Amino acid sequence: MIAPAFESLARIAAAQKNFAWSETLFARAIDLNQSIFGQDSTAVAETLRGLATVYLMQQNFAKSESTLLRVLHIYEITSNGDDTLMGIPLGSLCHVYDHWASQTSPPPAMLVL
Repeated sequence: MIAPAFESLARIAAAQKNFAWSETLFARAIDLNQSIFGQDSTAVAETLRGLATVYLMQQNFAKSESTLLRVLHIYEITSNGDDTLMGIPLGSLCHVYDHWASQTSPPPAMLVL
């Protein structure tokens, strides 16, 4: 399989903070996994989780969230009632929300006259 090689290279690129190249490599791996295993396969979900991490590293919380929600959707379809599979993407989603909340300040209080 060539998709795992793309994923490994994508992780290396992300570690080197070459996010654009990392996203490109993850996109190639996702395309390959979709063509081989189908759009809603666990292989696609695992690759999407890696891409969501790259988005989180860039503090692109909205993209990370939407990607992880897609991962959760795939696991809901493929888990056959095995809730243990849901734990990892749910934990990742909580991690995104924690970071997102710490980066946004509450709106300024409005002065009512």
